[in-house]
Amino acid sequence: LSDMDADPEERWLIPSHSWEWLRDALGRGMSMLQLEYELEQLDGPATLAWVEALLARMRTPPLLDGSKALVLVLGNLDELYVGGKEPWPEMDPDVLLRRHRQLGTAGVHQALLELFRVEQVGRLGTDHIVFPPMGRETVTLLLRWESDALAERLGAGCGIRLTVGNALLAHLQSEATIAVLGARPLIEAVQRVLPVLFAEAVGHPAVREAGAVDLDWDGRRAVARVPDEGVASFLLRWPLPAKRTHTEDPEDLRRYAVHEAGHVVCGELLAGRKALQVCARTSQERTGGFVLWDRDTSPVITRQRAIGRLAALLGGWAAERMIFGADAVSTGCQGDLQMASNMALDLVKETGLGNDRLFHAEHPESPGPGFRTRLADVEAQASAWLAEAESLALRTVEAERPLVDALVAKLQQQGSLGPDAIAAVFLAVRGGEVRPALQLA
Repeated sequence: LSDMDADPEERWLIPSHSWEWLRDALGRGMSMLQLEYELEQLDGPATLAWVEALLARMRTPPLLDGSKALVLVLGNLDELYVGGKEPWPEMDPDVLLRRHRQLGTAGVHQALLELFRVEQVGRLGTDHIVFPPMGRETVTLLLRWESDALAERLGAGCGIRLTVGNALLAHLQSEATIAVLGARPLIEAVQRVLPVLFAEAVGHPAVREAGAVDLDWDGRRAVARVPDEGVASFLLRWPLPAKRTHTEDPEDLRRYAVHEAGHVVCGELLAGRKALQVCARTSQERTGGFVLWDRDTSPVITRQRAIGRLAALLGGWAAERMIFGADAVSTGCQGDLQMASNMALDLVKETGLGNDRLFHAEHPESPGPGFRTRLADVEAQASAWLAEAESLALRTVEAERPLVDALVAKLQQQGSLGPDAIAAVFLAVRGGEVRPALQLA
């Protein structure tokens, strides 16, 4: 803008190449004549205010237009469960959220390539909006909102103020949570359970003349309480939803707890991994328990780290042997032994960590490349590594027997432990020294 007292024909000096930029900054599709007319109506102070407002709009970050972006809701990109297999209801929502937040752009692209064909991924484009799964806090807030809204509707119909206690909601959340499905199972549980509990409570003689009733959980059954003095709380008979579990035998639960505790101890202390969740009570007959690990901080594997990794895979076996004896180790170690054997053979045959720098074929009749006449040597070396890892795992669980026992006790009591609970056990037993330097001697 030139001097306001200059000739009207030369007052508005806006270069033509800047007009599109200025029009975008104004956020309005006006012509040059319209802008000239608008500015002519302003005096000096108003013009300065107009310029300041324009600068403020320019400093405001523009809104991103996601109307043409592919929206991905991350439910299984990290492959924490596989197609055709029921997802673990016991999986902690915060674990699922943490793992997906660590995927990154490369992880999303790799997951897409594994979930879709290459030509399908090519048609998806490069702009993506990624919504991670719901964490525990989000699910809790949605559960509270839904229960309060439903309680208000139910109470309004009967003229009774209905409230739902935190203990009852916590029980519903623990029994109805399926992390990969978000809040939907919980909302459905609330919509099924609360009306029935409320109807049973309203029919009780102690509630008929009351103006309010509280529904809660006493640790074993749902209870109803009337805030009026002199009215005792009473149990509600309607059964609440509970996760189906095949771990009914206390001895089976103890064995699962021992096995998974061994994995946690050896994984944390020998492989440098961080356990996000350990579970010893599941609803799947083929899965006694599981451990979900945080992503490895370093993909580099040396021989020293390899022995620690192998020992971590054998941690469940070592803990069972220590607690129950050599003749009482269960068949639940089969998968661990298979993974440890495959890992040792792959490292010796294909990665150069063996005694030679040769690439060995999988077996003599394998159609792929590699040396085929020295497989006995590499298998002997892999066996030696597994023997070393076995000895290391046994020494570790025996030296850390108090830590194993503490984890087992917690798992028998709670069934599943999250990262905070695991860290609390390590802190209580080891005084904060969680991951010492790896010692192979």
